[in-house]
Amino acid sequence: MDFSQLVEEAVVKSLNDTNKRMQRYDNDYVEAQKLVKLLSRNKIEEYKKSIPADLTEILEEAAEAKKEQVQNLFEGKALDIEMVLNTSDGVELFLPVRWQNGTSIEKDLYGHVSAALHAVDPAAKSGKLGDYVTLAGNVRNVRSLKSKIADLPEAMQVAHIGMPLEEVKIPVHGTYGTQNPYVLVKMTPSSLQYPHIPVLKRNRAFFPAYKRKFELLTEFGTVAAWVTSQTTSKPSKGNYICGYKRDGTLGVVLDKMNLKPGSEVVIEEIHAKSRYAMRKR
Repeated sequence: MDFSQLVEEAVVKSLNDTNKRMQRYDNDYVEAQKLVKLLSRNKIEEYKKSIPADLTEILEEAAEAKKEQVQNLFEGKALDIEMVLNTSDGVELFLPVRWQNGTSIEKDLYGHVSAALHAVDPAAKSGKLGDYVTLAGNVRNVRSLKSKIADLPEAMQVAHIGMPLEEVKIPVHGTYGTQNPYVLVKMTPSSLQYPHIPVLKRNRAFFPAYKRKFELLTEFGTVAAWVTSQTTSKPSKGNYICGYKRDGTLGVVLDKMNLKPGSEVVIEEIHAKSRYAMRKR
């Protein structure tokens, strides 16, 4: 498995997490969807054409009151639908929408994002990553695309749905520093003898808080890692990374990377403070 495949695995994990939240939210969303189909802004305009002028204001007030009533049901149950945006080659959107058997909320999400992308690039195409739908197109103005996506359909507004776009650019194997924030780490004799990754003081803020776990992707597997400290250090700071993976420890990974004292590794931040990727320079 090459490095880019590992990063794709991380993207799929993010989509899985979001999709599970969406499925749990779908029944509630259907209620908002039904309401808006009956009382959408466009529907109200249609109704107004066939009723006396003095009743149009009453109709508008009744529709808004009903929408507010449904909106109140969603208080404290807001849903953020996180999508992943890759801009390393044109624009590619990774949607938490399953290729088959999608729920109402998944279908609406796909329809909305697809329409936004096609408005910018009529030749945009859909694809697949694992079980999920992707959309790819030639987009010069990413800010304009984000603005169109942020302009949500009325049913999603009623249901208190947000749509943050997390920008994750897939790294290219053998390069570094061109797409994501990164640090260079030089391995020491002790870091190989007692497997850990040394963290210099100037790089400490690049990693999560003391003992907060994060994923460290490597071509030999994903390590569950954290920053800890030697017994002589202040625990609030931490000065080296430890970790383990399903079939071994960080030491197993460092051995397979064929590192020697003085070898440098590149650690890139893929998702802020939660997911990193490491490879030999």
